[in-house]
Amino acid sequence: VASTPADLGIGTDSDVSNGEKDQDGTGAMMDLTGITFSGLKGKALSIQAEDFPKSKEIKAIIPKDCFKPETAKSLGYLSVSTVGTAICTAVGINMASVIGTGIFTLPIWSAYAAVTGTVAMGLWVLAHECGYGAF
Repeated sequence: VASTPADLGIGTDSDVSNGEKDQDGTGAMMDLTGITFSGLKGKALSIQAEDFPKSKEIKAIIPKDCFKPETAKSLGYLSVSTVGTAICTAVGINMASVIGTGIFTLPIWSAYAAVTGTVAMGLWVLAHECGYGAF
């Protein structure tokens, strides 16, 4: 199993960070021997350090008010996620007593799991944002 960039045929981080380029003038690339390139000749697959913006460049274009936590709005999102998850759970409990479980109800339970999982994901996202102090 390949576990390093060199094993994957990709240039090392030091090659990219030092601004060095492969023999053909591109950045770090996988070994693409035998691959037919389009008109860009593989340049879209090339990775160079200057291709990625710096963190401070990204933060500079985001409006400053986006970095200010709004507790009331956050509590509103928490309420919506909590109520939505509670409703989905109640529906599931009631559905279990009405349709039961079995191979024939698998499509219904699969759809229920997808909907409930999506709704409950809101709680995880809020918890995740709390970890960054965004709540």
